[in-house]
Amino acid sequence: MSADSTSPDGGSRGPAAVTGGFLPSLHMLLAAACGAALCRGWGAAVLLALTGLLCTFRDPAALRAPLTRSFVIFAGLIALSAYWSNGGSLEHALPTAMVMLMRAVTVVWAAATVAASASIEDFAHVGSRLGLRGLGFAAGTAANSMTRTAAEMRDVWWTIRMRRGGRLALRDWRRLALTVLARTVSRADDVAMAAEARGLDPSAFDGPAPRASNADRAWSAAAWAAAAVAVALDYLSRA
Repeated sequence: MSADSTSPDGGSRGPAAVTGGFLPSLHMLLAAACGAALCRGWGAAVLLALTGLLCTFRDPAALRAPLTRSFVIFAGLIALSAYWSNGGSLEHALPTAMVMLMRAVTVVWAAATVAASASIEDFAHVGSRLGLRGLGFAAGTAANSMTRTAAEMRDVWWTIRMRRGGRLALRDWRRLALTVLARTVSRADDVAMAAEARGLDPSAFDGPAPRASNADRAWSAAAWAAAAVAVALDYLSRA
C-alpha cells in the first residue's frame, strides 16, 4: 500500500499511507474509542498522550484536526454540559470537562488518521468482509470527503463573508449550507460514476484485501497496548 494509491474519485491517500496502511489506523481508532469509553478519570490524559505520540509518527497532520472552529464550539458545549451536570459547581465541573475533552480529542486524532490513510476500496472491502455490503463503500466515500468538504466550507464561508463586508445575515448561512450540500452531492455523483467506470460494485466488493505487513501489525499492537496501559492506570488511580 503506497502513498500514491488513488481512490475511485481520483484523489490520493493521505500522508499516513507513507508510514502504514489502513488496518493499523483502523486498529488505532478502535483502540482509542475503547480506551476513551473505559477511562473515566485521569487515565484519559495518558491515553491522549500515547495516541498523540502514535499520530506524530504516523500522520502529524492529524494532530491539527481539533484546531477548528467547530471543535472549539464542541469543546464549549462539553464545558457547559459538565457545568450543568455538576450542579453549577466549577470545582467539580472543571475536572469532568477536562476528562471529556481529552477523550474527544483522542478519538478525533485517531479518526483523522483513518481518514488520511484509507482509500474507498479499503473501507468497501472491510464492509464486505463484515457482511455490510455497500455500507463500507459509503463510509469510505464519506471519510475521503471529510477534509475536502471542510476545506470547501471554509472557502465558501470566506467568500460570502468578503462579499457581505464581514457581516453574515441568516440567509447567508442558508446559502453556505446549500452551496456545500450541492458540491457534496456533485462529488458523490462523480465518485459513483468513477467507481462504475472502474467496475467497482459497492454492494458486492471483491477487490484485493488490505494486506498487513509486520510493521502494520506492530502499529496495531502498539495502539492496543497504549489503550490497555491507559485503562489500567485509570483503574489503579480510582482503586
